[in-house]
Amino acid sequence: MVETDFEAGYIFPVEIKSERLYYTPLHKSEISEKRLFELNSTISSKDTQYVTFSPYENILEAKEFIERSESNFEKGESATYAIFTQDNDDFIGTAGLEINWNRKIAESGVFLYPEYWGHGYGTERGHTFVEVAFKEYTIDTWLSRVHTENIASQKSIEKYVVGSGGEKCGLIPNYNFDGKLADIYLYSLRRREYNCE
Repeated sequence: MVETDFEAGYIFPVEIKSERLYYTPLHKSEISEKRLFELNSTISSKDTQYVTFSPYENILEAKEFIERSESNFEKGESATYAIFTQDNDDFIGTAGLEINWNRKIAESGVFLYPEYWGHGYGTERGHTFVEVAFKEYTIDTWLSRVHTENIASQKSIEKYVVGSGGEKCGLIPNYNFDGKLADIYLYSLRRREYNCE
């Protein structure tokens, strides 16, 4: 069961809870730019080779990311959430929720710190954000894009997109993937297909 909490003046939830995780806007969390930089400096380029995220080179990049997240959240353009475990309050990563209001399409990206891989947190986060998108907003479609070599994320997306009634649409070659060309798979889930059971 997913729970959301909204505050007046904001389009996106100020808190989301799922079975084992809770999500709060990054700029409203207690994660400082110093802490974010320290955590990200432990990540290797191998850990981020298949995602549109790179380790920060300095603390200023972390500060700018938090400030940009706050600005986008305030304007209702997108939401970047800090993800925590409910049992021991561990900060395990970040996830974004973006909605194209004109096209009625929602998308999301996530990065979990490597020590939290393999516990089903990415799949839980996916189910959670899909549910929030369809229940709270008048979107028609959920989209997920994934690098063709990111096998773990493909398995996760299969569970929360295809498992909810969606489909793997196919391959997009030479996609601009974080400034580099890469082949990606596109998955989609339509409201009429969505099965949250």
